[in-house]
Amino acid sequence: MDRKQHKITLEKFIFLIILVFSLVPSGCCFLFLMPRYGKDFKKPLVKSISIDSNNIVTIILDNANKSKRIGEIHALDLLSFSSVLEYEKNDDEIIIKKDISKYKEKLTEDNQYRIEIKWYGGHLFLETVFQNGQFTVLKEKYLDRI
Repeated sequence: MDRKQHKITLEKFIFLIILVFSLVPSGCCFLFLMPRYGKDFKKPLVKSISIDSNNIVTIILDNANKSKRIGEIHALDLLSFSSVLEYEKNDDEIIIKKDISKYKEKLTEDNQYRIEIKWYGGHLFLETVFQNGQFTVLKEKYLDRI
């Protein structure tokens, strides 16, 4: 009698294992195969980085990317660390403007510069090259720990 009870429990356990293995992978795969996640993940966050004639750096980030969220930005590290007190944010873009007139003479043509944009819980690391008065993004690394 104990043997039948054990056998029934074992059969239930095997059925449960088969059920879990058949449902969980397909559910996980379904999430990763959704087109929204794949396209958003591969899109870069930086739309453009430019410097105007008044030595104002304007960084435009893509805010429509739902898989790479950006929180409340508090700092920008470009030639020197500085806090970001104001920036524009809407559904499509985040626009950061920073005056670099004190540091403009440190920029040299065809040199690489690292730009960091920081928000509480995350960072955006950019490897850029300064050419023709503009920054070109070579590499973008997104880090979000929340």
